[in-house]
Amino acid sequence: VNNLPYTSQFGASGMYTGSVSEQYEPHGKGTMVYDDGEILKGYWNAGDLVRESELYSDDEDEDEDDEEEIDDLSSSMADIGSKVKGKYRSRSRSRSKEPTPKPIPPPPPPPPKPKTPSPSPPPPEYEVGDPGKHRDMIMDKEESLKVINQLKFGDGAFIRRSDGKWSYAVVKSLEETEQGKSAIRFLVNNRNSSKSYAKKYWGTHVRPLKGTKVKPAPEPDRPVRGASSESREGR
Repeated sequence: VNNLPYTSQFGASGMYTGSVSEQYEPHGKGTMVYDDGEILKGYWNAGDLVRESELYSDDEDEDEDDEEEIDDLSSSMADIGSKVKGKYRSRSRSRSKEPTPKPIPPPPPPPPKPKTPSPSPPPPEYEVGDPGKHRDMIMDKEESLKVINQLKFGDGAFIRRSDGKWSYAVVKSLEETEQGKSAIRFLVNNRNSSKSYAKKYWGTHVRPLKGTKVKPAPEPDRPVRGASSESREGR
């Protein structure tokens, strides 16, 4: 479909172009242009963006033009190669009568330079209470939960408010519910108002900032040598 008016379950509305389901919800490859000017392009499932992508293109003509340019370049390089070979053969025939000196081996090629990994972009800067944008959130649920489990006091994330909109908040404390379940309390505005989210809501109501790295798990403590023998002597 083209330019299908659509409003998500969070209240964000816009025009959608791409594949849809039987209920006319974004489903498959498509692009959503929101009323606030934000553009999301990727793969959808029942109205939700499941994977953001800018790698595919609907313009097949550009691919055909690129293939034609590659064919033209290959043919021209083949012509140049044949001309160089012809000149080399004529020179070798003229020099065949002269004594050929011993060939000097070429110097070894320099070692390749080590590749330096490109640094990942830093997380975007927000103030508490600022509205969140999808392009600054980690949309993948599995990756998002890994980051949320490592949040600590002072870390920032986006939370979904009661009206369905996302806003920036800061971790105020890590706590437990009455049932003993893990929960995170966020500072949501400059008036020191806070809101707590139990662990079962982290996947739907909390989204970390894009660019936040997952910290490696700490290595287990190794047993000290001789501890068992000392304990036996103490006994």
